[in-house]
Amino acid sequence: MKAMNWQHALCALGFVGLLLSSNAQAIALGNIKVNSTHLQPLQLQVELVELHGVLADSMTAKVAGPAQFTAADLVYHAWYSSLAVDVVSDGADIALQVVGTQPVQQRELELIFEVDYLGGRLLAEYSVALPDFVAQVTKATVATITPVAQPEVKVAEPVLQPSEPVVQAPESAPEPIKPQLITVGPGQTLWRIAVNNTPAGLSPWQSLLAFYSINPTAFKGGDIRNVMAGRQLNLPTNEQFTVLTARQAKTAYDLLVKPRAKSSPKTVPVANDPLQDQVQQQKQAQQQLQQQVETQQQQVTQLASQSQQLEAQLADLQTDNQSAALAQQVLQQENQNLAQGVAAQQQDLVGLNEQRTSLENNMLSLDQKFEATQMSLNQAQAELLQVQQSLLQTRQATESAQATQVSGFGLQNTYTIMALLLMPVLLIMGLVWWLVSRGRGAAKPQPIEPAVVDKAPLSLDPLAEYDSKPSAKVADLQTSALQMQGMPERSFIEQLLQEQDQAELDSVSRERAQPATLEDDHVHLSKDIEALLNQRHQPQEGADEPVDYLSLEEDMNTKLDLARSYRDMGQISDAHAVLDQVRKFGNTDQQAQATLLLSRLK
Repeated sequence: MKAMNWQHALCALGFVGLLLSSNAQAIALGNIKVNSTHLQPLQLQVELVELHGVLADSMTAKVAGPAQFTAADLVYHAWYSSLAVDVVSDGADIALQVVGTQPVQQRELELIFEVDYLGGRLLAEYSVALPDFVAQVTKATVATITPVAQPEVKVAEPVLQPSEPVVQAPESAPEPIKPQLITVGPGQTLWRIAVNNTPAGLSPWQSLLAFYSINPTAFKGGDIRNVMAGRQLNLPTNEQFTVLTARQAKTAYDLLVKPRAKSSPKTVPVANDPLQDQVQQQKQAQQQLQQQVETQQQQVTQLASQSQQLEAQLADLQTDNQSAALAQQVLQQENQNLAQGVAAQQQDLVGLNEQRTSLENNMLSLDQKFEATQMSLNQAQAELLQVQQSLLQTRQATESAQATQVSGFGLQNTYTIMALLLMPVLLIMGLVWWLVSRGRGAAKPQPIEPAVVDKAPLSLDPLAEYDSKPSAKVADLQTSALQMQGMPERSFIEQLLQEQDQAELDSVSRERAQPATLEDDHVHLSKDIEALLNQRHQPQEGADEPVDYLSLEEDMNTKLDLARSYRDMGQISDAHAVLDQVRKFGNTDQQAQATLLLSRLK
């Protein structure tokens, strides 16, 4: 019955250990191999087991300091500090490699290794016996190992304590099924037994707790660290090995280990009968075990309350987990929506990239067209400038030609006026002579027929002939007077106008010829006739006046265009000169344009 209670207590402890160490990381040190002998530099290799979630790069190892050796009642040698401890890996196996530089004078060594990793720190004590120097080491020597609790738990480090030999009691009657038994040798620890009998794929911590749970009477005072020599331990089955996981077993071991109590001297009565001594020892062991069970029951009660609290926390965590699951679903939906939005944006981005490419191509073509248009514009402006320059030259030539023509027309008009003035005088003189001759003559003179006028058309000699032959002038005038006597007044006036137009046409062809001088001192005109002739020729004189080619405003606009052409051709000084003229003589708008162009030329 007590054995069943003990198993229930261990199961409860394992459950609590599972809850407490679910997130912990743990490592353990396994076998140690000695690769050196006495009087040689020390060479050791310690296996690392139970590497759950621990990487080799995250671990550092060294030999513990003098303080740890003093606390464990071990001797610390000064040359321990020169030992090099490295974490090496060979495939999936990781081990501590210890290499020394000085020959070892001691035959037996007590070493404490300290391993630091992300989950905490581990201390382990090893006893090493070095073989003689003459003997050839053909097989690695296995040393005794005693696991040491972590300093954070503040428990005493288990050390080798060989117990006194006890006389083995007579075996009980044979049972139908005999389990496999393992006899505890002198100085052998439970950890060494667990390491040597751990099945493949399991941890020594699982074997350690399995041996302890099925062999409670083999431990002195119920201390898992003190297995009694000579006792036979039942080998656990596979189911018993796997009751606890490695982490649960490690946690249960930490709870079972207590600080080392100082042993008080006891008076042992001299027993003559070995069987009676064994019975007495079993009674004492049962009493201690009962006390330990009571203590552990109290601990289980406390752990039960803690388990209830943990269950409440677990319920809260489950509620939070459900809320987190709902939030995760919402986030997944949002993620899908965002993914769809991102896909749509990517499509839009592709379309925008295509539009940007087309715009760049259009801009490139527009730039090329602009460059071609700019070249055409520059060429047109250059041609415009040439046309303007030729226009200015043509204008100057026209003005000079008009001035020359006006002077030629003046002389020609003078000659024409004098000739026309002579005709009325001759007409008057002819009339007077006719009247006088009419009164004196006996026979009437015959009127001149119009046919005579047609048969003898009026012809005027050039002005040059009048200048060189005055007698011809007189004869011509007399002929004209005779013709006018026989024609009506209307026909006479029309003939005079035709002669005047013909004379003007002839004067244009002879505008550069030497003008003839009329030398007639016998012509005297009255004021009325002169006024009549001036009124007749006034429209013709107005028509011969020179007309400006451009107005002032148009001239200034032309100069602005000329200044822009100079600017495009790089003739800045010429553009400045033209714009200065526009600023002086142009209107307000033209002056503003000229000022703007000047500011851009700087």
